[in-house]
Amino acid sequence: MDKRAIPMFGEKEISVGISEETQPDLGTVTLIRSLAAVTVKNTATDFTLTSIQGYRANNKIRIIPEGLVDNKVSAPTIPEGSEAIITSERIYEDLGTDKLEGLYLPESKSEDDASKATCLIIGGKYGQDPEETYYRVDFGKDKPFGQLLRNHRYNIKITTVTGPGTTHPDDAVEVNIEYTIDDWSKSDHNIEL
Repeated sequence: MDKRAIPMFGEKEISVGISEETQPDLGTVTLIRSLAAVTVKNTATDFTLTSIQGYRANNKIRIIPEGLVDNKVSAPTIPEGSEAIITSERIYEDLGTDKLEGLYLPESKSEDDASKATCLIIGGKYGQDPEETYYRVDFGKDKPFGQLLRNHRYNIKITTVTGPGTTHPDDAVEVNIEYTIDDWSKSDHNIEL
């Protein structure tokens, strides 16, 4: 399977049975992406965005969600035996950019302990420092840490950076960075991959 393939789920009720003689018009089928999308935009001055990476993502997904109402989910569907142990591939721009996208992460549940939560590590260069340092961003900023929902897009806007981050992404903490998160479902929109 292509590692950039994104699993989708959709269902459609039809009023007649399907047979060799009968091929009903299915019309439009709404597809729900089984992953959450993450986009990071930098608006901070004196900071160059260089990379994004997901930490402690689940190692399994479930394609068919539980609790789907009007093509929307309100809670994550985590398959039994899934562990939050995956570090995603790094998405980066060597010269810096004001926007990075294309990071897709499995659903994750909220955690009370930030050290167990799925999070985003942002790499960047502060001021004139030529070295990339790392900053942690928690998805559940105003609630328990880490919840991600399928078919949602998490638009993170870096507003202020006041100093360098840590020298290694594994040690990143939520310090010297301010951001906002706009979380919205794409179920009422055309899905862009």
